[in-house]
Amino acid sequence: MAKIYHRTAGNKLTPAEYEASNSHVDINGNVLDVPTGAFDSCVEAHLNANQAIPNTTKTLCNIDVKDIDTLNEFNTATHRFTAAAAGTYLIIAQVVWYDESVLYSSYTFVYINGLGGTYLAVSGEYNASACKYAIIAHLAELAQNDYVEVYAYQSSGASRNITGNNGRFHTYLSVKRVK
Repeated sequence: MAKIYHRTAGNKLTPAEYEASNSHVDINGNVLDVPTGAFDSCVEAHLNANQAIPNTTKTLCNIDVKDIDTLNEFNTATHRFTAAAAGTYLIIAQVVWYDESVLYSSYTFVYINGLGGTYLAVSGEYNASACKYAIIAHLAELAQNDYVEVYAYQSSGASRNITGNNGRFHTYLSVKRVK
């Protein structure tokens, strides 16, 4: 997080004092009690190779490559983000389908603490045959050790692939603590 420096009448903080305090200040120049690294949680991970999603089965996306992971909160073996601290997190997930020419419905789901946990959001396309992708952007209150997973679902009548590392258009999860 970038440090903010303000000078206000009657409440001045010199640059040297600010740097020494390792703190942040509000718009009035008051020093905030923010622990070092409190909002440093930042993850982006993506699916490396195409993954088959069975017909009419909610399936965990095997997101398995870390692009950014400042606090080691993403596990490539379990394909999940686990919060190191309680707070408000911005969660963005995208699932991109490989076969664009077949008419079928496809959905992206985000769950907190697995399929039996809290359903956070869904995004999808019903009977679409153009470029198939669904993006979710949602704020969520997470407790320490809550985990976030991305699931895909489709109803084409057969197994369909979601895309792995395919340039800018691929399946991914991004999580950033904002408060």
